[in-house]
Amino acid sequence: MNILFVIPGLGGQGGTESVLRSVIFGLKERGVSSHVYVISNSKGKEREISDNSWLEGASYSEVRSSLRKRVFQVAFHVWRMLAYLKKNKVDRIVAIDGRGVLVARLAALMAGKKIKVFSWVHLSVPSIRMYRKLKWADHHLAISTGIADQLCEFGIPKERVSTIFNPVEKVDFCIPFNPENFVFIGRLNEGHKRVSDIIDAVAKLRGRCVLHLFGSGPDERMYRDQVERLGLQDNIRFHGYREAPWQSISAELKGVGALILASRKEGFPLVLAEAMSHGVYCISSDCETGPRDIIVSGLNGKLFSVGDVSALESAMRDIIDGNVVPDQVAIKDSVRHLELNSYLDSFFNLVCA
Repeated sequence: MNILFVIPGLGGQGGTESVLRSVIFGLKERGVSSHVYVISNSKGKEREISDNSWLEGASYSEVRSSLRKRVFQVAFHVWRMLAYLKKNKVDRIVAIDGRGVLVARLAALMAGKKIKVFSWVHLSVPSIRMYRKLKWADHHLAISTGIADQLCEFGIPKERVSTIFNPVEKVDFCIPFNPENFVFIGRLNEGHKRVSDIIDAVAKLRGRCVLHLFGSGPDERMYRDQVERLGLQDNIRFHGYREAPWQSISAELKGVGALILASRKEGFPLVLAEAMSHGVYCISSDCETGPRDIIVSGLNGKLFSVGDVSALESAMRDIIDGNVVPDQVAIKDSVRHLELNSYLDSFFNLVCA
């Protein structure tokens, strides 16, 4: 079995990359070969800057278009993929956006090959590049119930949609509980993550906790200015991007009270499941897709409405004041169904059968 994963240029630091890497190497152990085919554009409105270092050890190639208009970009990528399909044996194609689905479907048709094409989007459907072209896929892998619902609302029959939550690695230890420390892990991008809401919540708590930000991104300077303006230099610490953030947290912090996520949109926020696999309570915005599939209120975390800084502050205050004392064993147990081996069995059965 040979699978071609078709992806856009990615930054190399996100949850999508982490899941893809786990799947690629996990399937390899099951005798499935795969190749990652990166489609990117260097010009035009959809110009992409990709970092493929996360694919080290995997089979991959990148095809970049220097054309400006979308119709010409798509035609170029179809032509290049057609050449790839003629030279290589491909049994399944899995694309993570509408452009990838369209290019794969057209290239397979032109090559005269009956290759099953899957969509596997990792964000809310309306935010996906060329999302209307997702209909060209034979089957759809939804990483959250919210995304599954969106696909069906978009007109895709339920029998062509399978929900398969993203996986986490099994962890054999807990991060100690410390109600004075809170962590954020992710890209410092306001349009997506709304980190400014978390900083404002810390300001409302008047020095009663320390927020540790693990990540980098285009809005880091803005967040540093916000921290300075609010006088929170002693309460908010920037740790930068870490390849293995939970190892850093375990080594550098004396425990964690909760992981905080304030996103405007997500697909399936893997960072929540990763936190819970370490026994860490989570406080998350109830954005359109993802968090409500993971958080069970009163057991492993709490949800608040996107942009509701007062509700976020209240949830953090409950941790600090001892009104909420998480059961770390129960938290770990709540995500055992997401562990990698079970996930790979499901993925194999859906895609390779």
